[in-house]
Amino acid sequence: MPSLPSEPSQEPTAANSAPANSAPANSAPASSAPQKSRQTDGLDPNQDRSPKQEVIVLVGTRPEAIKMAPLVRELTNSRHFSPFLLSS
Repeated sequence: MPSLPSEPSQEPTAANSAPANSAPANSAPASSAPQKSRQTDGLDPNQDRSPKQEVIVLVGTRPEAIKMAPLVRELTNSRHFSPFLLSS
C-alpha cells in the first residue's frame, strides 16, 4: 500500500500571524447603536402572547370520564390548551 504524502506543518511566522484580538482589515466597524430591548411592550417575555386553544373533551359514560381524567388534568395545567369537558 502506498503511503500518503504528509502535509508540511504551518508554523506561524511574523508575516502570516495577526494578534488574536484584532479585527480583519475588511470587516465593518462595530455598530454603536443601542441594542433594542426585547421587553418594549410591557409584557412579560415568559408569558405566552397567544390565547389558549380550547379543546373539547367529550365523554359519554362514567368509565370514559374516569379514563379521561388524567388527560383533562394535563390540559388544565397546560400553558397552551384549555379543556372544555362535555358529557353526553
